[in-house]
Amino acid sequence: MKLDSCWKNKNASEHLSALLQTNGFAHLKSLNALQFSFSFNFQTHPTQTCFMSSVDLHTHYSYQIMLPEAIAIVMAPTDTSSPHGIFHLSDPGGVSIIRNCQQRGFHPHEEPLDGTPIYEHCSHVFMNPKIKFDVVDLR
Repeated sequence: MKLDSCWKNKNASEHLSALLQTNGFAHLKSLNALQFSFSFNFQTHPTQTCFMSSVDLHTHYSYQIMLPEAIAIVMAPTDTSSPHGIFHLSDPGGVSIIRNCQQRGFHPHEEPLDGTPIYEHCSHVFMNPKIKFDVVDLR
């Protein structure tokens, strides 16, 4: 079985949702593979700086409420000062702002009442350049 036969993708301007067919998890388990898309959310900003847009924040919220240690990886290859970032919503401040936001698309958010930023760099992520891994695109 090909890995990409396990997945169906549904794209929209505001989100990407991967719909797993019934045998997908069993196949990944048979390969002893760890599937990261439920623990991190990957965003690209090919011509912008490295930040979390409002769409990124809303997308990441759904991951972080299911798994508090979830991370959002933003790639911004043209941002020479910061070509990538690893972020999460501040909790409880940022999580609360996004939970209560009903807007869609790109829009501004107010800062959390506790004075924290709405999102922050992850302090619980350790980068080890010596670790070897394979990236498999399941689209």
